[in-house]
Amino acid sequence: MSPEKFTAALVQMSCGPNPEENLDEALKLDTILPTVTLTGPASGLPTNQNIAVTGTAADTGSGLAGLQVALDGGTYVRRLITYASEPGSRVPAYLLIPKDLLGGRKKAPAVLCLHGTNNVIGHGVVVGLGDTPNRGYALELAERGYVTLAPNYPLLAKYQPDLKKLGWESGTLKAVWDNMRGLDLLASLPFVDHSKGFGAIGHSLGGHNSVYTAVFDGRLKV
Repeated sequence: MSPEKFTAALVQMSCGPNPEENLDEALKLDTILPTVTLTGPASGLPTNQNIAVTGTAADTGSGLAGLQVALDGGTYVRRLITYASEPGSRVPAYLLIPKDLLGGRKKAPAVLCLHGTNNVIGHGVVVGLGDTPNRGYALELAERGYVTLAPNYPLLAKYQPDLKKLGWESGTLKAVWDNMRGLDLLASLPFVDHSKGFGAIGHSLGGHNSVYTAVFDGRLKV
């Protein structure tokens, strides 16, 4: 099957008989700010020691990308987001952005960073949250000036889409579709230079996932 026919089949499988209508809806940007609620420490509490800040950050997820949590990584910011890959399915992903791009004056290439098999923290491995050495390539590339997107693989860790209900026969194909929609998200960001396409990197399952996605999406060049 050609990449064009495969893509058309994915659209039909994912979005039903009127894919254009559903895709337009899914690509609306989320403009509603997340709600942040701090539960500790108490407001106005004086301290000269390190403290733990607890609370929740949530987003209605009404559009393409919804922010869940943001972290200052020093030279970059790490955002835990969800994005709409199809009606009824939102993909959790880490988006890492070098700070010097946030001023709106610069752009940088972007890399899709796909994780290996991990049923505990999933995509957290590639942003440096795991204890396995040499797996934090999304973090390392962000430190080198690239924008990186690390989506979670279907049915691993906390990402548990109902494949049967969504019309998928394979988690592999669902992952390919999620990745392709992740590239759509990257292409929409004002600080991403996608004039020469995107890169992809992965280890083990992530390497397999990278190759399959590159076969069906010509925007992946490296």
